[in-house]
Amino acid sequence: MPGVQGWLWALFGWLLLPLALLDVRHFWLPDRLNAMLAITGLIVAGPMLDTRLIDRWVGAVICGLTLAAIAALYRKIRLRDGMGGGDPKLVAAIGAWIGWQALPLMLLLASLGGIVWAFIGQRKGDQTLGERRVPFGFFACIAAWAAVPLWLLISSR
Repeated sequence: MPGVQGWLWALFGWLLLPLALLDVRHFWLPDRLNAMLAITGLIVAGPMLDTRLIDRWVGAVICGLTLAAIAALYRKIRLRDGMGGGDPKLVAAIGAWIGWQALPLMLLLASLGGIVWAFIGQRKGDQTLGERRVPFGFFACIAAWAAVPLWLLISSR
């Protein structure tokens, strides 16, 4: 991506990198890094995908709350955590960058990555599929960064 879009995409990637590495290594998504990603996105990310501030706010709030509700419902039904507390915050911060329109693409890519990770782990025989921990934040970071150029392609902008 040329110009300002390319610089913002690079900044987005550099902000996602420590979150991805911390999650894949330690299953930890620090609130401070998530907050920095969200605030930066709300302030500067508009030109990256030509998204309005309201679209980025909606992406952050609605998607973050939706993932938090899914985690709470899973916890209530299964009586154990199915998602870490940082994952909804990370997805909300990503929404502050890419807006609500590109979030379904990002969530689809992240979910596919997590499913592949879980199946590969099951093949190794270390845990059953239901017990395998998946660093969803890692896949969300990769998917968010990949979704930017993909969204520009499929939305014909």
